[in-house]
Amino acid sequence: MLIKNSPVSISNIKDKISCKYCDKRKKEKEEEEEEGEEEEEEEEEEKDYVRRRKKKHKKSVKSIRIKEEEEEVEEEEEEEEEEEEEEEEEEDFWLSQGKILWHFGKRKYREKDSQSPRSTLFCRFLRHTEEHGGSILAPLPQE
Repeated sequence: MLIKNSPVSISNIKDKISCKYCDKRKKEKEEEEEEGEEEEEEEEEEKDYVRRRKKKHKKSVKSIRIKEEEEEVEEEEEEEEEEEEEEEEEEDFWLSQGKILWHFGKRKYREKDSQSPRSTLFCRFLRHTEEHGGSILAPLPQE
């Protein structure tokens, strides 16, 4: 029989007495817990990897879009430059032919165009403005 105030108690005795079966069970439980933790860590790592890949993909998609927009802007600028060069070449050609170009806003009119119905309206408008003293058209200087 155990004495109540003795330092030896049932719990102390149980801890000291061990059987192979109990030890084996404890080890298995610990291993299962460790494996569960490892699996959770692996799952978290996989999720993190997927998140990083998605972020990289989004960044790459954004960078591709930005590059495409920049290329479009460059192409538009090149087209505008080509149009301006063509206009200058046409202007130089008509000046070399001795035809007078009249500037009206951004549009340029040749003497030859005065036969079309639009140009007759334009000519009427010119006469009207010249009658009132406001000549808004000026011939290009001939070289």
